[in-house]
Amino acid sequence: MAHVHIAGRVLAPRDKLTTFDKGSSVATGMSEIDIARSADDVWKVAGDFGGLASWVPGIEKCTVEGDVRTIELSGMQIGERLVSRDDATRSLTYSIASGPA
Repeated sequence: MAHVHIAGRVLAPRDKLTTFDKGSSVATGMSEIDIARSADDVWKVAGDFGGLASWVPGIEKCTVEGDVRTIELSGMQIGERLVSRDDATRSLTYSIASGPA
Protein backbone atom coordinates (compact mmCIF):
# COMPACT_ATOMS: atom_id res chain seq x y z
CA MET A 1 0.00 0.00 0.00
CA ALA A 2 1.31 3.44 -0.91
CA HIS A 3 0.93 6.41 1.41
CA VAL A 4 0.70 9.52 -0.77
CA HIS A 5 1.61 12.92 0.62
CA ILE A 6 0.85 15.91 -1.58
CA ALA A 7 2.04 19.36 -0.60
CA GLY A 8 1.84 22.58 -2.51
CA ARG A 9 3.04 26.13 -2.04
CA VAL A 10 1.50 29.08 -3.82
CA LEU A 11 2.73 32.67 -3.87
CA ALA A 12 -0.12 34.96 -2.93
CA PRO A 13 -0.49 38.60 -1.89
CA ARG A 14 -0.64 38.83 1.91
CA ASP A 15 -4.00 40.62 1.85
CA LYS A 16 -5.50 37.67 -0.09
CA LEU A 17 -4.45 35.03 2.47
CA THR A 18 -7.18 33.99 4.87
CA THR A 19 -6.49 30.74 6.70
CA PHE A 20 -2.74 30.81 6.07
CA ASP A 21 0.15 32.49 7.87
CA LYS A 22 -0.35 36.18 7.10
CA GLY A 23 3.33 36.85 7.78
CA SER A 24 4.27 35.01 4.62
CA SER A 25 3.51 35.46 0.95
CA VAL A 26 3.55 31.70 0.42
CA ALA A 27 0.43 29.65 1.10
CA THR A 28 0.90 25.93 1.73
CA GLY A 29 -1.66 23.18 1.39
CA MET A 30 -1.33 19.46 2.11
CA SER A 31 -3.33 16.33 1.48
CA GLU A 32 -2.63 12.70 2.34
CA ILE A 33 -4.29 9.44 1.32
CA ASP A 34 -3.53 5.72 1.49
CA ILE A 35 -3.89 3.92 -1.83
CA ALA A 36 -3.98 0.13 -2.06
CA ARG A 37 -1.32 0.01 -4.81
CA SER A 38 2.46 -0.01 -4.85
CA ALA A 39 4.31 3.29 -4.69
CA ASP A 40 5.62 2.65 -8.22
CA ASP A 41 2.06 2.17 -9.54
CA VAL A 42 0.89 5.39 -7.87
CA TRP A 43 3.90 7.35 -9.18
CA LYS A 44 3.16 6.23 -12.74
CA VAL A 45 -0.12 8.16 -12.47
CA ALA A 46 0.67 10.99 -10.04
CA GLY A 47 4.09 11.66 -11.57
CA ASP A 48 2.68 12.23 -15.06
CA PHE A 49 2.82 16.04 -15.29
CA GLY A 50 0.34 16.10 -18.18
CA GLY A 51 -2.02 13.41 -16.91
CA LEU A 52 -4.12 15.29 -14.36
CA ALA A 53 -7.36 15.11 -16.35
CA SER A 54 -7.31 11.32 -16.07
CA TRP A 55 -7.43 11.26 -12.26
CA VAL A 56 -8.23 14.67 -10.74
CA PRO A 57 -11.98 15.35 -10.51
CA GLY A 58 -13.09 18.63 -12.09
CA ILE A 59 -10.19 19.00 -14.51
CA GLU A 60 -11.75 18.96 -17.94
CA LYS A 61 -8.56 19.17 -20.00
CA CYS A 62 -4.81 19.16 -19.44
CA THR A 63 -2.26 19.96 -22.13
CA VAL A 64 1.52 20.37 -21.94
CA GLU A 65 3.68 22.65 -24.08
CA GLY A 66 7.34 22.68 -23.13
CA ASP A 67 7.53 22.89 -19.33
CA VAL A 68 4.06 24.44 -18.88
CA ARG A 69 0.87 22.47 -18.45
CA THR A 70 -2.45 24.21 -18.93
CA ILE A 71 -5.40 22.85 -17.01
CA GLU A 72 -8.98 23.78 -17.77
CA LEU A 73 -11.62 23.62 -15.07
CA SER A 74 -14.86 25.44 -14.35
CA GLY A 75 -14.36 27.76 -17.32
CA MET A 76 -10.86 28.78 -16.19
CA GLN A 77 -7.40 28.09 -17.59
CA ILE A 78 -4.44 27.82 -15.24
CA GLY A 79 -0.84 27.48 -16.39
CA GLU A 80 1.57 25.55 -14.18
CA ARG A 81 5.32 25.48 -14.85
CA LEU A 82 7.25 22.30 -14.06
CA VAL A 83 10.11 23.24 -11.71
CA SER A 84 11.48 19.76 -11.02
CA ARG A 85 10.59 16.08 -11.25
CA ASP A 86 12.54 13.38 -9.42
CA ASP A 87 11.61 9.74 -9.99
CA ALA A 88 13.98 8.52 -7.25
CA THR A 89 12.14 10.49 -4.54
CA ARG A 90 8.81 10.48 -6.41
CA SER A 91 8.49 14.24 -6.17
CA LEU A 92 7.12 16.77 -8.59
CA THR A 93 7.39 20.52 -8.02
CA TYR A 94 5.59 23.15 -10.04
CA SER A 95 4.71 26.82 -9.83
CA ILE A 96 1.74 28.80 -11.07
CA ALA A 97 2.66 30.41 -14.40
CA SER A 98 -0.68 32.02 -15.30
CA GLY A 99 -4.30 32.04 -14.29
CA PRO A 100 -7.38 34.11 -13.71
CA ALA A 101 -6.77 37.47 -12.10
